[in-house]
Amino acid sequence: MALSKKNWTLNSYTNDTWTDLVDEEAIISTIIVNNTSASSIVLQMRLEDSASGLADIQTNRSLTGEESYVLDVRSLAITGTQALQIQADASGLEFLVSGVV
Repeated sequence: MALSKKNWTLNSYTNDTWTDLVDEEAIISTIIVNNTSASSIVLQMRLEDSASGLADIQTNRSLTGEESYVLDVRSLAITGTQALQIQADASGLEFLVSGVV
């Protein structure tokens, strides 16, 4: 079976709440985060399974106002009931994830 390229985006979320960014089986290559606000925002990212964190990918990363951040993970496999999740302490982050399904 051939793999298909895919992008996932997220432009809104609830502050201080884990939010699914990718919730299907996929292989992730790149994660781009853009802080659209003028204030610093603290970001966390994890791989989870059934509301239990499996692995922290990014912990307490502070993005200054209008900063962009690129995480090149090359081949992060999301399988079965797993999801890539984010949590931020304020609104203003936008996400673009690229990979294949």
